[in-house]
Amino acid sequence: MNILIVEDNPMFKKIMVNSINAIKTQGTKLNIIVQNNGIEAFIFIKDYGRKIDLIFTDFHMPIMDGLDFARAYREYFEEPVMVGHSTPIIMMTCNHEEVNSIDNLDITHCFAKPIKLDILKKIVYSYYQEDDMSHSNNKMTHI
Repeated sequence: MNILIVEDNPMFKKIMVNSINAIKTQGTKLNIIVQNNGIEAFIFIKDYGRKIDLIFTDFHMPIMDGLDFARAYREYFEEPVMVGHSTPIIMMTCNHEEVNSIDNLDITHCFAKPIKLDILKKIVYSYYQEDDMSHSNNKMTHI
């Protein structure tokens, strides 16, 4: 499973990478990719070949923020018929008031930073598929 973290803050990058590594179970294949902002992430995905299974993105970033990145990702990399089968994009924000106010169809879920380990584990493993490493049709519930 390829997990993309789009985050401009070095401390939160480290927290996310360490947290994902901490929730790995034996035999789990989680490839973590880190980009500094939405533009870098978009270019990386375009060059990488769209094989991203799960995206965690910061809300507020310079150059291209998380909402603009999510919108660009959906428009460029996903067909309209893929609704319900699209790549999960998890928005992260330090502003706890924004968590419930973000109502955007391009975002799968929004969480306050840092994401607690038990919630992070539920997110990652609700989309993880051991057999084919493709996008999961599972939608998270009760997180």
